[in-house]
Amino acid sequence: MRYRTATRVALGGLFASGFAAWGLVACNDEIKDLPISVIQSDGGGTGATGGTGGTGSCKTACCPTEEKCYVSGKEGPGAECLATRDNTGKTKIQLRQTWVYPTTPAGLKTEVIYTALNGSTAWPACQTPTGLAGYIRVMETDEETDISRVGWARYVPPEHADDAITNGLCMLQSPAGTQAWTDPARASPANQIYQADYPTGLPQPLAMPFIIRPTQARRVMEDFALDRDGTGGAISELNRGKLTDPGQAKRRELLAKTQEAPNLTDKIDGFYYMDEAAGTVHGFATVAYQVIYNLGTFGKSYIVVPIHEPETYQKFTNAQQRNCVGVYRAGQVLGQNPANAAEKCTAANTNGGNPINPDLMPWSGVDTSKLGVGDAWTKGYFLTVELEQIWVELLKNTLCYQYPGEGADLSAWSTTDNKSCRATGKWNSMDPVNGMPPGDWCSETNGPATDDCRDAYLTIAYHAFSAANIKEGTCDP
Repeated sequence: MRYRTATRVALGGLFASGFAAWGLVACNDEIKDLPISVIQSDGGGTGATGGTGGTGSCKTACCPTEEKCYVSGKEGPGAECLATRDNTGKTKIQLRQTWVYPTTPAGLKTEVIYTALNGSTAWPACQTPTGLAGYIRVMETDEETDISRVGWARYVPPEHADDAITNGLCMLQSPAGTQAWTDPARASPANQIYQADYPTGLPQPLAMPFIIRPTQARRVMEDFALDRDGTGGAISELNRGKLTDPGQAKRRELLAKTQEAPNLTDKIDGFYYMDEAAGTVHGFATVAYQVIYNLGTFGKSYIVVPIHEPETYQKFTNAQQRNCVGVYRAGQVLGQNPANAAEKCTAANTNGGNPINPDLMPWSGVDTSKLGVGDAWTKGYFLTVELEQIWVELLKNTLCYQYPGEGADLSAWSTTDNKSCRATGKWNSMDPVNGMPPGDWCSETNGPATDDCRDAYLTIAYHAFSAANIKEGTCDP
């Protein structure tokens, strides 16, 4: 439906114009399924093995020259990913997201959204002059308490970027007694949202307003596998199959454990396993809350998007230092003295680079078995009933309309004048089978959609992380 094309471009406006005055190039180009090429970094221990070597280095033509961009210069720990903190020997491992590559659902898999999100996952310092610091995922693992916190950082204005490097980013949490609204008029009352047949511990579909808070996980000493019958192995972002009986049993066990008294007291949402020798971390939680800031001429605002049953994986490039997940390699293929080096480096570092042109791709994983999609991934799902409550005023549409993607036919639900899934009167938030557009995922089983359960959209994204200071406690948005 051609009228949807204008909205895809407009979403670029939310991120590209609403956040800052970026140019829109290839607005409707879909990021292809072909993975990003990897050109091996000179730094990071033993490289593709994620091993235990010495310090890293930053040797590309585009490496920053400012001391503030490194812990101890271009040859120091974490330099291969521009870490601004050294986690070596520390009991708290602190990281910030430096790159994100969403591949599903289809409405997120566009170059303009990729560009916009990566512009906001950077701050305006250290070779990212257009960084907007409005979409930074932050993580802290405390080895004394064996509890990790995963959340989203408060917006960092340009004049405070250096302070954030030194004193740390701050995790967001809704102020006491309040919750996060996008548009109260779009909310669905809790008693008008369907109740699903969920395992113990999995929260029911949420009504607005959505809270903002870090997701907390407790360490377990044996790895777990949500085994599926698809290809790619048990612990794999590529496996989109149905949970096997053992996989479903493990899912239910983990969800139920969040309801045990000690975990309720500590507000535990999930669990993680860390293999310190291999430098890997595998996690699973009930729900997490993404926060995206809009910092354009419409004034500062933010949207909150719940992601359900997020399963995460990451591998450090150096298992002992634990400063980098992925490497910075912008300009590596340009040589040390390329023609127009400044312009090319700026292009490579603007808004995360171009995923279709690996020469301008600043961040990559080092696990060559994954062909460069990254050494960290998240797999979970979005609920249609929640996406419909998230209204983007700048675009005049809901995320229920956006996330299915350009090829989805929503003519039974939306109109050219009302780009939401309740525009035609067919919407029924009490009937997830017939009262909502069919998604590709089933929340009751955390598996592929069926004729009688299709209330969600699978999401898979890849990431890179760098060590960065994170403040204690939390901050208001």
